[in-house]
Amino acid sequence: MKKYQNPLPILGMAICALIGSNLQGQTTTNLDFSHNVQANDGNSPNGSGLGPYYSGAVLDYTNVGSLNGVGIDARMTASAFGTGYSFVGHLTNYSQNVAGQPTGDNAIYYLANEAGQSGGLTYKMDFYESGSNFTIPLVIPQARILIYDVDGESIQSEAVRAFKSDGLLSYQVGNTAQALVPTDFGSTVLFQGPGVNFLETDATGAVILLYKQTSSITLQFEAYTDITSGVPNGIFSGIDGDLSILNGDESGFNPPVVVPEPSSALLALLPLVAGLLGRRKRA
Repeated sequence: MKKYQNPLPILGMAICALIGSNLQGQTTTNLDFSHNVQANDGNSPNGSGLGPYYSGAVLDYTNVGSLNGVGIDARMTASAFGTGYSFVGHLTNYSQNVAGQPTGDNAIYYLANEAGQSGGLTYKMDFYESGSNFTIPLVIPQARILIYDVDGESIQSEAVRAFKSDGLLSYQVGNTAQALVPTDFGSTVLFQGPGVNFLETDATGAVILLYKQTSSITLQFEAYTDITSGVPNGIFSGIDGDLSILNGDESGFNPPVVVPEPSSALLALLPLVAGLLGRRKRA
């Protein structure tokens, strides 16, 4: 009598080994958003007191990091979507004016101008070789960013969406009752805020995203605003490229959750899978 050998345990171990290699075998490139090319042209978005900002849709940073001796530049492109939503500006080198907070973050500020509308902001980060005048794309083997102050309040919900096609490998959310709630939609992962308003320097409403082999990262900030007073309503989120806002303490976050999408390394296992499925073992 013949029976098939179940290939799934072997396949599972191989996949886990590859994922573990991806998570631990690369050095993470830290990103520092301090050296903006375009000069700030505003002092406080919507009178928020959050500091200087640049109102143009496209903002460039030089020397955000280095990779094997090659400098990294970054270009940020913002685009509002949805009825009644508008982009206000990029807060450059954010936290520089906040006592006790590290510098080098990049933050965004947009407005909900109408009640009862869904919308938000699409925010794209493209990486280039320094000195190429933003013409030669640069692939970063492994990069990690922390998105914070995705919170919400009584009149407004907030969320941020990450795209797996950018090379998203894993994510970490907080380990408290007020942490972001992740939902996997197949090609994207949405992180929903708790509906509790935090300070703009608080990492409670935050997610850590780990990317591999990426030259471009898109984040979609989403909101639904039911404004009863105070129109327009401002929406802020920060982007920390070296996790300095945590001061080295990641104890407030859960372990990484690997994003379940085949990478090029996993696709290389397909011949192995076919071989296992075709293999028979005599009883």
